[in-house]
Amino acid sequence: MTFRIERKLLINNKNIFKTKGIFFKLGFKKLFPTRIIFSCYFDTVDFQMYKDSIEGTVPRKKIRIRSYNKLFTGKVFLEIKINSVEGRYKKVGELINYNNFLYKGYFDQDYGICYPKLLVKYKRSYFVKDQVRLTIDQEVKFSKFYKNFKNNFSSLDKYDCAELKCGNIHELNKIDLDQLQIIRNSKYCNGVNEIFREKNIYTERL
Repeated sequence: MTFRIERKLLINNKNIFKTKGIFFKLGFKKLFPTRIIFSCYFDTVDFQMYKDSIEGTVPRKKIRIRSYNKLFTGKVFLEIKINSVEGRYKKVGELINYNNFLYKGYFDQDYGICYPKLLVKYKRSYFVKDQVRLTIDQEVKFSKFYKNFKNNFSSLDKYDCAELKCGNIHELNKIDLDQLQIIRNSKYCNGVNEIFREKNIYTERL
C-alpha cells in the first residue's frame, strides 16, 4: 500500500499545449514514454461508490482493473484507491485470472459484491521534478462495460487532466500552481455521468 498526496487539474483540450509549456517552465522533465491506459471500474448494483465520490464521503474507495496499450492484454492489475481522513492510499496487485472478476464480480469487505460498470481509455504522459511526479491524461474516452467485450469508446471527455503526486506535502507545495486551476476530478464519475446520464443509474445492471 502506498500513501500519496494528489493535486488534480482540469484542462480544456484546447489549452493542453499551453499547460504543458507551463509545467516545462516549472522544471518538469519527461520520465517515461507515453502509453495508452485502459481502466475497468467496478461498483455496486446501485452505484454506491459513484454516490460516495460525488458526495465526498470519507472513507471511500474506487476499484478498477488496469491494463496498458491493449485492453486486458499482457499484465493486468487490480488497483484499489482509498480516500481516508489520513490521506489517499493505493493498493496494486497483478491479476493472473482477471476473467473471474469480470464475469462474477469482486467482493469488497466494505461495499460487498461489485461489478464491472465502466471502461475508460486515455493517453498518459509522465513527467517528474525532484520528488513530485506529474501525469497528463489526454483523449479520455468512455464506454459501458459489456461482457462480450464489444465496447464502444464513443464518448469523449472535452477535458484533459493533470495530476501531481507526491508522498511529501512540503515538496508538493513548492510547485507554483497559481497559473492553473486545482479541482476535484474523477474519470469514473465523469464517465458515469456521460454514459448513464439518460438512464436511472441506480437500477442499472449489466
